[in-house]
Amino acid sequence: MTNKPTINNCGTLISPFSLLLLLLFPLLPLPAAASANQVEQAARQYLQQQLQQFAAAQQMKPLQSKIRMTLPSGVKRLADCPQKPDISLANPSAPLWGRVSLEVRCPAADWRFFLRARVEAKAQLPVLTQTLHRGSIIDAQNIEWRWLELQASDRDIVSSQRELIGKQVARRIRAGEAILLRQLSQSDWVRAGEQVIIQVSQEGFEAQMPGTALESASRGEVIRVRNLSSQKVIKAYPIAQGIVTPQK
Repeated sequence: MTNKPTINNCGTLISPFSLLLLLLFPLLPLPAAASANQVEQAARQYLQQQLQQFAAAQQMKPLQSKIRMTLPSGVKRLADCPQKPDISLANPSAPLWGRVSLEVRCPAADWRFFLRARVEAKAQLPVLTQTLHRGSIIDAQNIEWRWLELQASDRDIVSSQRELIGKQVARRIRAGEAILLRQLSQSDWVRAGEQVIIQVSQEGFEAQMPGTALESASRGEVIRVRNLSSQKVIKAYPIAQGIVTPQK
């Protein structure tokens, strides 16, 4: 059997050897396509890692995320990077969700550019079952868990129930919405003008006497308290609701 050249539709002779090469290597990508795919994969992986590291640091369950990227048109003309491109946040202080800007570098190929990504992230967070207003104290019955989409403004988000219980609402918190640390304050264990119990404990000896708080305070804050038995003003700090112990 003889190997005769084949004629294509344009009338050009194609040798059997050329046909063999086309059959063996029909899908070799162009360097430009490889470069664009390489960048997108590296950037996507980087963002996913950053999101999960954030969740771990906040003691959250793994986040649910969706990432969409916009590569600059010039990426198609870049030389393929011989190693994985270096990816970093263009603004490290910006949130990892919403519109995110990344810096992409390939030192070996001597190129660098910025790309934009749209990141949708959902986290399972503690929320209130009802709207609470300034001055309200949060307890366990006020809290439930929901999957919420994180917003660009959610920078100091509350991610655990222990951060909420016993805290006082500083700004109104709506039911079902993500809670921010700036919406909370330490609740006062003692309020100015209220009667308190002054508790003294020393080497197995314990005594209690009535007093009046002259200042409001949360846990551990030193305030002035009037001892109603002696009428002396002492410095003390709250150890529980309505109970103080003298400062040593």
